[in-house]
Amino acid sequence: MSTVYAKVTGQCSNCHSMHNSQNASTMVAIGTFGTYARWDGGRIQGGVTHTPQSTLLISDCVGCHSSSGNQTIISLGGTNVPIVFNQQEPSKTPLPGGTNQLAGGNFYWMVYGSGSQADKDGRGHNVYGISGIDSVLTANPGNPIGCGNANDCHESLAHKKEIGGPERENGCRACHTPDHHGADPSPGPQEDAGSGWYRFLKPQTHTSVSPGDVEPVTGVEDSLWERDAIVGGSNHNIYYAGDFEDPYIIPSTLGRFCAGCHQDFHAPGDYWGDWEPYSGSGENDSPWIRHPADARIRNIAGSEYGGANGVIGKSYDPLVPVGKILVGGSPGTVLENDTVMCVSCHRSHGSPYADMLRWDYSGMMSHTTGPSDTNGCFFCHREKDDS
Repeated sequence: MSTVYAKVTGQCSNCHSMHNSQNASTMVAIGTFGTYARWDGGRIQGGVTHTPQSTLLISDCVGCHSSSGNQTIISLGGTNVPIVFNQQEPSKTPLPGGTNQLAGGNFYWMVYGSGSQADKDGRGHNVYGISGIDSVLTANPGNPIGCGNANDCHESLAHKKEIGGPERENGCRACHTPDHHGADPSPGPQEDAGSGWYRFLKPQTHTSVSPGDVEPVTGVEDSLWERDAIVGGSNHNIYYAGDFEDPYIIPSTLGRFCAGCHQDFHAPGDYWGDWEPYSGSGENDSPWIRHPADARIRNIAGSEYGGANGVIGKSYDPLVPVGKILVGGSPGTVLENDTVMCVSCHRSHGSPYADMLRWDYSGMMSHTTGPSDTNGCFFCHREKDDS
């Protein structure tokens, strides 16, 4: 496991322009929905705005993490830039050559993919500067209300500012609070306040440790954002699962963060601690009424997860990640008490498939003839594909 270099290294001019002027050309390029700024030929080009920006940046979040090609990491001298919005299709499944979508997925398919606008909207988060407001959903699934039973303050990430808090940024910054000059941890240890937290996932508000608030996320970052991750290897993120039981969703986990907008879809129910039966009446309840998230993988009597055919003890697959303890675990193996997470099934930014899933759900066929699959749903539910 190597450090991710969230603390940017390399030439300052990769990100900043002193006077927004070089060789009679402006250096700043800010795009908007439909007219995008992106990396092209070693510099940010395109967009609709070319006026100087705060902190002398040459673009915004979307522009800096977009590319006209299909490479998902842009190398600029000593700086690697992760790309989450390509204008040429990245690889859906792992391939050599540097075009694999990164751990969070890619917005390409919700903008340039096939099908109706509703089909496209279902493949990713609608984010300001990348897409318009969702054509189908009128509220975030799993929590149609926001703080204090008022309308959700974001309403849509496609707005530039929060609806209920116009002083706060929306879009990418609704989830990410960048700290590109933070102090990187040494290889292996988890991200913390000094480094800007895991993938800069820190909300602008609601960051106390009391139940109901959403803390910054911790975890261990892969240095290439899982572009080259392989089954059973160690070159993948380690998503924090916590190493203790808690009546609420474990603080500082990715699941707790996602529950800020989608709380009904989590195993312990409402993260306010009401224990309402959203997925079950408590952790690992049966029967489930929704697929659990933030639930531990148990090896108990009658469980399908242990034994010779269970997922416990099998090689870790970055395409179906599970939450783990950060110290003293086994990054390359699925262990008892690892957790099912939101991102076990979904990509965070976008994917080629409906509902931002990591695989085509319509292609999951149980108990078919032929060899058993261990991909998609069947990575965890292996006995359900026995012929």
